[in-house]
Amino acid sequence: MRGIARALLALAVVAGLLAACGGGAPALPAPGPPPATAPPAPPPAPGDVNLDLATQAAIARARRVVFLVPFAHWDTDWHGTFDDYAPRADQDILDAIALAQRDPQFRFTFEQVLFVQHFWERYPLEHDALSALVRKGQLTFAWGGITQPETSLVAPEIQVRNLQLGRDWLAQTFGIAPPETAWQSDAFGNSAALPVFLSDFQIPSLFMGRVTTLCAQRPCVNPLPAAFYWQSPVDPSRRVLATHLTYSEAYQALEGKDEAGQLAALRGVIAKETPRAPGKYLFLPLGDDFTSPLPDLPDLVARWNAANPDTALVMADPATAFRYLATEPLPVIATDRNPAWQSYYGTRPEAKVADKESAFFLTAADKFSLLIDRPPATLAPGWRAAAIDAHYDNVGAVSYDAVWAESQWPRFEEAVMAGADALGDTLAQVASGVPAPLVLFNPSSWPRGGVVELRGALPDAVTSGLPPPVQRLGPGEVAFWAAPVPPIGFAAPAAAPAPRPVAVTRDGAAVTLDNGLTRVTLDGARGGAFTSLRLDGGPELLATPGDDVLLIEDNGDIYGSNFGAVRARESDTAATLTVLAAGPLVARVYATFTVDGETVTKTVELDAGDPQVAVTLAVAARPQTSALVQTPTTLAATARTDDTGFGALTHPVDDTPITPGTSTYRRKVFYPIESWADVSAGGAGLMLLTHGLQGLGGTRTLNLLLARDVDDGGRPDSEGVTDTATHTLHYAYLPHAGTALDARAWLAAAAFNQPLIPAWRAGDAVQVQLPFPDGAAAGVPGRYPLATGARAFPTSFSLLAAAGGVVADLYRDGARVDAVVLAPDPAGAVTLTGRQTLPPAAVTVLPVDLPALRAARRAATISARPASGGSLKGGP
Repeated sequence: MRGIARALLALAVVAGLLAACGGGAPALPAPGPPPATAPPAPPPAPGDVNLDLATQAAIARARRVVFLVPFAHWDTDWHGTFDDYAPRADQDILDAIALAQRDPQFRFTFEQVLFVQHFWERYPLEHDALSALVRKGQLTFAWGGITQPETSLVAPEIQVRNLQLGRDWLAQTFGIAPPETAWQSDAFGNSAALPVFLSDFQIPSLFMGRVTTLCAQRPCVNPLPAAFYWQSPVDPSRRVLATHLTYSEAYQALEGKDEAGQLAALRGVIAKETPRAPGKYLFLPLGDDFTSPLPDLPDLVARWNAANPDTALVMADPATAFRYLATEPLPVIATDRNPAWQSYYGTRPEAKVADKESAFFLTAADKFSLLIDRPPATLAPGWRAAAIDAHYDNVGAVSYDAVWAESQWPRFEEAVMAGADALGDTLAQVASGVPAPLVLFNPSSWPRGGVVELRGALPDAVTSGLPPPVQRLGPGEVAFWAAPVPPIGFAAPAAAPAPRPVAVTRDGAAVTLDNGLTRVTLDGARGGAFTSLRLDGGPELLATPGDDVLLIEDNGDIYGSNFGAVRARESDTAATLTVLAAGPLVARVYATFTVDGETVTKTVELDAGDPQVAVTLAVAARPQTSALVQTPTTLAATARTDDTGFGALTHPVDDTPITPGTSTYRRKVFYPIESWADVSAGGAGLMLLTHGLQGLGGTRTLNLLLARDVDDGGRPDSEGVTDTATHTLHYAYLPHAGTALDARAWLAAAAFNQPLIPAWRAGDAVQVQLPFPDGAAAGVPGRYPLATGARAFPTSFSLLAAAGGVVADLYRDGARVDAVVLAPDPAGAVTLTGRQTLPPAAVTVLPVDLPALRAARRAATISARPASGGSLKGGP
């Protein structure tokens, strides 16, 4: 995104070296020994680079080489909608085709597949020209994904499918291999696990183009070199060759100037960036937002080379430039490229929640569709919408209010609704063939049971057959204890030994829930805040009242916060506490209190056999405020472990209090988490599980960002957000012993976000109780006709199991079935179905045997093994 708006925002961003670090950790090593240097690769062979022999010879002769990489940056939705922006991208592509046809040395790279797909649909007469230029290598793709994703916030399953959908389209349309590069020109930051993800998908190179070049102190120097090997702090064994400089710098310097002015401007840019280049080669992107290539670019290159014999200027595609860069001894730097702007984590929380819910519905529908041979095309629109939503502007929800309402939110709804409806229909068809009135579906890849709640009109055949113990929660609501359901499978409910029951006690205004594993106390005199939280036999985890909702004045904008005074706090008021359920299976307390004149409700639940304390909060941000929930702990932790989606990052976090005047532009107050975070010390720990809430600050005091309203006067062109709606938000606290890895945090978070799904027969219909009824899927009724002549199934069935990791997705791809396997612990090993141990990787995509799947319908087992070519680690 170009524009004065972002340049002005950058003026307020971090001072000095904080621009390229996260959580207070410096981007470069502390003064001392220089960073390690990776051994250089051998010079590329003539056939390995996309340049003619004369240009390769000129590169060999030159003292310095500048690789110009022409491109255009395309936002899906920001100040305009996709429908506004796509025609502009179409014109960029038309101009690139015309220039490439005139000059065989011209190169242009497309940073995202989405816009080329739009062009392909709108300009059928250009298919031959575009295809020919792509196959010749004049027009290339800098990234194979549908969109340029926000790599910290987007669900891992959607990040994987975003890349796979783009790669598949490129192969089918142009017959080309997947791009070897990734391109993050304008993303607000990059997940610390991004090198892990790229390495596992065999993408060795990455361009990062968001650099803070304006700051409060002068000179403001980019602390990272122009080229280096980015080593992931999540898994140091993974790294990528990265370039890091402002994506629009060169284009803006040349735009609108005459011949002499362009040469002078280019000379200035090269002089500025050359000291950051570790060796002979400089990678220089040449593009800006929706910019066609400079029409005289080939002539400019020729004029430059005639006047500057020592410095060769070469138009190149990204892969070619990276191959030359790899021949130099470059530093290896472990850094956390966390963004300078942070408060958009809490901006329009519906976007983050919908991302997680669409991932759940779409992947669960994928898995169970295998049982009924549902064509993958049924889910294609939902997956495509989810992939577009993965763009950083979309999941970040950093658009104008009108763009959010007109374009972004409807697409999030489309992704969620498509997945939810397909899942409901699929489960109904399966349940129609199971000889039981009630079926429990388990979308996760390990056995799961415990407390299950049923809601709605329940036939006698269902309620009378529930295994004991059973707890009536209200009219049309009942809970029962279920035996473990097979992984990625289903079962009719079976009896199992019930754990110690959960109980509720009152002591004046305080209410305590205790299940023998966890004990939590809510104090009505403190607004329903927690005054005690502990694991059985463990220490008190709260230093002062926790789960404490507050409103803090916020005069920032859509990207960041400038905090003022705390306007109101839950623990400063009184609450009405109502016990909705008192055990033996479910204990539930409902708190109602007022914050700054607005009613806030909180439902706290503790189930038998489960140490997690679940919270459902209905809260709104008042005008010009951010809503947070704070939990001060007794844990003397100096670092926090966060879920990055493809691994667990233990890192130092800014733990100084948020006070009036705190600016998220100048401090790393919040950090993006995927679905869990943990603080542990002295053998005890507290894990926070979230459902789409991803901005977390602090260690000893956890500050979870909930929602924001910073409307800046409500102007239509304001880079603020108008949002005072009441949001229903879900999160949970999980006390534990040991560390987050000891507690298998990723399994707890997956279970929290991917619950068991009941389905029961009701006359001539099947009722599927889809989760998240207060989200975007609320419009899916979940009632489907009983399938006559449905395929017969046994009462218990499993498709695939995993130990040591998670099967995030399982779906048909042509004639085979692929599994997407996540391994959050890089030191661990993942085994499928008790037989196959996968090579170490954070994410693996591998085929499972389709004939065995057919046999599984009869034998309730599946054999998973690599195809004859071996495991396709990170590939489709």
